[in-house]
Amino acid sequence: MKSRIPQMSATREELTNMSQSQCCNCAKIAIYSVSIIATFLIGYGLVRKMDSDLRPPVVSADRTIERQKNLLELRAQATDQMENYGWVDQVRGITRLPIARATEMQLQLGNPAAIRSNLLFRVEKATVPIPKAPEKPSQFE
Repeated sequence: MKSRIPQMSATREELTNMSQSQCCNCAKIAIYSVSIIATFLIGYGLVRKMDSDLRPPVVSADRTIERQKNLLELRAQATDQMENYGWVDQVRGITRLPIARATEMQLQLGNPAAIRSNLLFRVEKATVPIPKAPEKPSQFE
């Protein structure tokens, strides 16, 4: 009886072609791997460069003292503005009231509609453009 199993015999040329195609596949995989790794390394280098360029300067002791001094001045100015009278815009006649006095005035009005109309009147007064001063006539007129 003859066996029905096909004979697997390959010629020398077929084996050479198969090894060459496997070799080409290995070369392609190596090239792709190298290019992917190079891309990641370039990206890593760019991120490191950007990080070093955009990092803010180190805060020294002198800068810390200067910032604390500026903060104290700002708080003192804000406290002064909240607790004392002053001019906001002297040309338009807009003054600044202490918080306590402004609260008392609003409570005296009592009616929400009156408070709203008063506030709208003040906003209109504060936002009206100031008329220009008339120009001096020319000496030749």
